[in-house]
Amino acid sequence: MLHGMIRAIAMLRSMITRQWPNLRYLTGARHMPRARISYIPAVPCCSKIHALLPSSRRRLVSEVVEKPHQWFAWFASAALICGSMLASFDCYPWYSIAFMIANSSWIIVGVLWREKSLIVMNAVITVIYILGLIFK
Repeated sequence: MLHGMIRAIAMLRSMITRQWPNLRYLTGARHMPRARISYIPAVPCCSKIHALLPSSRRRLVSEVVEKPHQWFAWFASAALICGSMLASFDCYPWYSIAFMIANSSWIIVGVLWREKSLIVMNAVITVIYILGLIFK
């Protein structure tokens, strides 16, 4: 039984490396710099199901590209952390202002990254904080 499992794993590995040639660099068959890896297969919880899917349904993660203006996203994250700290100490107007600054920054980041979900979510949250400052 163990021999059969080892054969099945070896066959699956050879099938995957034939389908995605760049995967062999991840499996240790060859050394390749990290920046040159172009495809990494999505690994589902059950590899048997993944093997049964047609190749058009298998999802591939394309090249890893660093997004521009990363420093601004870090600033927005730091502002969110500061706003959370102020909210935990109940500094009323200041945490709302910090959250507005952070969410406005994330709106700008969403526009720069062309991420509609970031834009919509943070725009709604910013409007909620503005209404909270106005009506409280």
